[in-house]
Amino acid sequence: MHKQYGVAIHGVGRPSQINFWNIENLSSMEFQSLNVTSENTDVLPFEMEYLPDYMFKKCEAELKETLEKEKKLLAFRNILEDDVITSGINFKEDFLIQYLRHSKYDINKALKHLRNYVNVRRKKSYMFESFTDKYLSELLSTNFINIVPKRSPDGCAISILQLDKWNMKHLTIEKFIQLHMMYIMQLLRDQMNQINGLRIIFDFKGTGLPLIKMCSPQNLYICNHMILVR
Repeated sequence: MHKQYGVAIHGVGRPSQINFWNIENLSSMEFQSLNVTSENTDVLPFEMEYLPDYMFKKCEAELKETLEKEKKLLAFRNILEDDVITSGINFKEDFLIQYLRHSKYDINKALKHLRNYVNVRRKKSYMFESFTDKYLSELLSTNFINIVPKRSPDGCAISILQLDKWNMKHLTIEKFIQLHMMYIMQLLRDQMNQINGLRIIFDFKGTGLPLIKMCSPQNLYICNHMILVR
């Protein structure tokens, strides 16, 4: 039986649980959005249902995405099916595309990153357990992630983490990392974010020494293997 990899949320509005084993639709996940405006009408919004024409040119120039895209994707799938670590897993197409774009369509590099992801997923399976509503709405300490409604001039999505809102009594370090990974992975399913990337601003105002615990070798290992960093 094939496992299905990729992570999104079904339905409209906030779900009762977030299932990390099946992420498909970015629009159904709710993010807090800061009330920020821009006088520059050329700046793109965070929520977009299309790719501007110049983004296709950017894909070709910077990410080496050409008309051979489908052939590269098929070749990647064939390699994954034969690989001892990834064999038997049914990866979503957009999930694989983000790895190919990140690696500028170097299949060997994409394979390396995806194998890291699968290994961490198997070793740290608790990181992919479902979240209930209490972590998304009832606990104030989870409302620390905000998405700016306008993108940066180069198309990046901008996320602000207000860490002073994190109450460790409500949200353990493990759940904090899990929630943060969930948001980033969900954002990276969007084509605009795959092409242009994310900018994450960490606001440490009002925080203390306990946050140093987040920077343990184990947690840094998880972040390094779960997040595609250019």
